[in-house]
Amino acid sequence: MYERQHHRWKSGCLTGHQFNTSAGIKPNQRYNKSSKKGQYSAMPESRVRDMRSAQMVDEDLNAILKAMEKDERPTWEEISRESPITKAYWAQWQTLIVEDGCLWRIWHSADASWAKTLLKVI
Repeated sequence: MYERQHHRWKSGCLTGHQFNTSAGIKPNQRYNKSSKKGQYSAMPESRVRDMRSAQMVDEDLNAILKAMEKDERPTWEEISRESPITKAYWAQWQTLIVEDGCLWRIWHSADASWAKTLLKVI
């Protein structure tokens, strides 16, 4: 499993520490970041392509990944026809990000003193 560590800075923001130096994350706030070439990545480029391909093939992740890339959350009417797993990802929308073309979930500690970015693996 790949993960990225985020640590609290004096401003109260959770800011990327190791791989994602430009990230600013606050608890319960959607993480927005445009992917740019030259930024640090937790995975080699070939592994990123492999993971993206696997996520695109997975029916549950594919619907959410496509919506995240468009930055358009599907309505409940649209998502209600999907699988229970897709619905669970939809419910976690505010904690999901797309980075390096892959779907990640931000997991905050209970006291919001740190966060991890976890790769969604099928």
